[in-house]
Amino acid sequence: MHHGRDIRRNDLDLAPSRSVEFSSRSVVRATSTMPQRATPTRYSPRRHASVAGFTIVELLVVIGIVAILTGLLMPVLSHARAASGRVRCMSNLRQIGCGLVEYTERFNDSLPRFNATANQQTAEWGEAMALTTRFGTRFDGLGLLLETLDITDPRLFYCPCHHGDHPYEQYARRLESRDIATSGTGPIYGNYHYRTHMDPSATSPIGTPLKGRNLSSMVLVVDGMRTRRDFNHVTGTNRLKGDGSVDWHLDHGNAIYKSLPFESVSSFMGNTVFQDAWRWIDARPIAENDGGSGGSQDE
Repeated sequence: MHHGRDIRRNDLDLAPSRSVEFSSRSVVRATSTMPQRATPTRYSPRRHASVAGFTIVELLVVIGIVAILTGLLMPVLSHARAASGRVRCMSNLRQIGCGLVEYTERFNDSLPRFNATANQQTAEWGEAMALTTRFGTRFDGLGLLLETLDITDPRLFYCPCHHGDHPYEQYARRLESRDIATSGTGPIYGNYHYRTHMDPSATSPIGTPLKGRNLSSMVLVVDGMRTRRDFNHVTGTNRLKGDGSVDWHLDHGNAIYKSLPFESVSSFMGNTVFQDAWRWIDARPIAENDGGSGGSQDE
């Protein structure tokens, strides 16, 4: 009997704890389903300062680094641009060489005549950059390739590195129309200097004829030499030979460049200047690692 009472009393004693547990769970569930109020964010000067831009010191450091890198890269880029221009110039000369070969095959092994050396007592070697006669009424010299051959782009006669007074744009309208006699007056100049059908390095005032001579190793076309501004690459020149090959000739000590006049030589004065220049050009090329990388253009 006592045991039964104890059991019921124990059951009664446990009842309150179960109700308390039930009520606490209900409170938790109720509070968890209630909407949460967003806590307002407080203004933090430190947080806003962390997303600000560069400081002046940081900006100056970045500018300094960019300036240093630019200074290091500029010579490299300049050298790459000059090398690219030389390659394109060589390509022009090779195509001119193909034109000269075709011309000699058509005209009994004769090179294109240059009017300034025809039927005169003294040649005018400084004008051998001209593609037309003195008054621009007909093609002459290398310009005869435009007249007789199927050359569609006259820019072939203009070096991409030229920095002188005769850009292609100055003569584009006349050259593209091929009607040079009515589309303008005065001579048309290219950027390359033609040896002509006579040899300017000879002691004769009008040179000696090249017809019948072995031209395979003779230099026929080089950079313009009418003035120093016409010398396209300043430190040297590409040379087209009679066999169609093209090589680079370093102007050791700027000998060729310094021998050229500052302004065009009028009449037949100063022909010895160009005769000497051709002798320098015909000399054995000097490799760049032999020294004499060239001086300043302003010398």
